[in-house]
Amino acid sequence: MNNNITEDYCSFEVSKLLKEKGFDCMCDRKAAFTDKNKFYPAVIHYTKLSNCDKAYADGNVLVPTHALAIKWIRENFAIELWVQPYNDEELSQILYEWRGFDVKDDWNDIEGYEYFHSPEEATEAALLYTLKNLI
Repeated sequence: MNNNITEDYCSFEVSKLLKEKGFDCMCDRKAAFTDKNKFYPAVIHYTKLSNCDKAYADGNVLVPTHALAIKWIRENFAIELWVQPYNDEELSQILYEWRGFDVKDDWNDIEGYEYFHSPEEATEAALLYTLKNLI
């Protein structure tokens, strides 16, 4: 039994896009970054950037879990993101795809059908696409 399982956190690129789109939920991690956009994770107690002084908030970005980012997008923009397995019989392996649905537009498909080797990779791709192209 594997009990060394951890939460999956958004990448620096996704976290930065979330901040640009208005994300400011309570998070237990933050990432400081330099002018070269280096990712320096640091654990802090639960915080929002709006609770910090402006200089600190401007120079940092919150790093949410994948689950929190997906929930924030769903609740604020009515976009549902799903990751599902796909059995590639030709390759004899399970791959993962992400699907997006516009909840306000009668659950119309947004995107998907790109395959990944893990659900975490598919989730990251879904978040990145949504933040860059739909919000």
